[in-house]
Amino acid sequence: MKRRIALILCLTLAFMSAAVFLSCSGEGKPASPIDSEAVSTEAETTADPLADNLPERSFGGYEFRFYTCLDAGSLYVPEAENGDVVNDAAYSRNRMVEERFDIRFVPVDSGAADTSKHTAAIKASILAGGEDFDIIINNGKSLASHTSMDGLLCNLHSLGYFDYEKPWWSKQFVDDMTFNGIMYVCSNNLHYEEFAASKVYYFNKGEIASRGIEDPYKTVFAGAWTLDHMISLTKDVYEDINGNGSSDKDDFYGLLTTVSHNTWSVALDIPEWEKKDGAIEFVALSEKMFTAFDKIHDWDFNSKGLYTWPSYSAAVKNEEMRTMFINGRGIFTFGFVGDSGKYYRETEVDYGIVPFPKFDENQESYRIFYGANSSNMFGIPVTLTDTERTGIIVEALAAESYKQLQPAYYEVALKAKYLRDEDSVAMLDLVTSCRTISFSYCYDNWNAGVGFGNCFGTDKKDNYTSFVASREALINERLKAVAEVFTAK
Repeated sequence: MKRRIALILCLTLAFMSAAVFLSCSGEGKPASPIDSEAVSTEAETTADPLADNLPERSFGGYEFRFYTCLDAGSLYVPEAENGDVVNDAAYSRNRMVEERFDIRFVPVDSGAADTSKHTAAIKASILAGGEDFDIIINNGKSLASHTSMDGLLCNLHSLGYFDYEKPWWSKQFVDDMTFNGIMYVCSNNLHYEEFAASKVYYFNKGEIASRGIEDPYKTVFAGAWTLDHMISLTKDVYEDINGNGSSDKDDFYGLLTTVSHNTWSVALDIPEWEKKDGAIEFVALSEKMFTAFDKIHDWDFNSKGLYTWPSYSAAVKNEEMRTMFINGRGIFTFGFVGDSGKYYRETEVDYGIVPFPKFDENQESYRIFYGANSSNMFGIPVTLTDTERTGIIVEALAAESYKQLQPAYYEVALKAKYLRDEDSVAMLDLVTSCRTISFSYCYDNWNAGVGFGNCFGTDKKDNYTSFVASREALINERLKAVAEVFTAK
């Protein structure tokens, strides 16, 4: 136990150091060294920045219930320590919060076979007026576009005790998911999936070196990892390895990827909706969007160097893509941060990770899309009577997750086990610091469907303006419906 606690403390300090020295700046470079004497003097006169500042409460053994599906409860409430650093950090975090507030964490599984059925179970329980759970965990788009749109979730800004200035909350996430002072759905550090779900590109270091390509890490840190640059590195790279005269999974490509990427509007900082003066406006018909659309469309469909398929929901194709990368059949491949441990842990390919590119070098920072499509966002049911208790417990969990669970996953599972060198560690720091979300992505949920995913996926279009025009009525209807849900309550 002492050894584990010492490890966690060391990892916490390491994570805090990364947060201090790496920022989501335009260049993505480490910030200037901090004056240690000045920090020491300030520390003597200021409060602990990692203190949660929560009141002392005793809740008499109350069972605090996580409502999950697909056996996800063990991520939040591990039954016991098992030697896995991440599991044991979550277990330790829970014990600390339980003892502090005299509660007991209990996972409640809806028994649903997928997130849509879980959404239906959530709705049925709340509409029945029950208090069957304290916090709902689900797919972010489902929580936003269905559960909150049905008026079934609390305004998280009204709960109290959530200190959004603390590092366990993403300020960008909170700002983006808030409209008219209301936020129904959010995410923080309750479990490691928040980091694992960040979308990135993996690259084969051996292929980069043998082809005389500048180290992508240097390009990223110089702020020059742009859409044009990545296109130039991949669009013409193709080798007919098996010599059969046709492009297939046994050949070599510049990039292996699905074309269904709503990530692009986020990564390239192209807003689709704008929240302004109590209304939501559709602003996607911009020159920046037209330019990006044309470039990505040409890259996806007219480049011999890309091996593509319509949708990331195609599990067989995803497995094929990963197998091709493991077998050295591509320079770059699309993926998630969590793939490093889930799929690439044993590969002999020496790989690195880079973010999605910026629109151009004038873009202020890299933007890494995460969260909404994974089951790692939460909401609080409107039927819950003691929301003060919920606010205290969730804030305490988030704070302890930042101090224990996040370092365990971030520093050990990702860095020490799976990533291969110091540059990769620094790149992961940048990716983590630049994570972001999209209000329009969460609340559109394909109802109007004007993102890149629809344009380039199964509903392929060659012109963005005509694509939007065909959905104008849906767009206006959706904007009005979402705005109404965010009226003052």
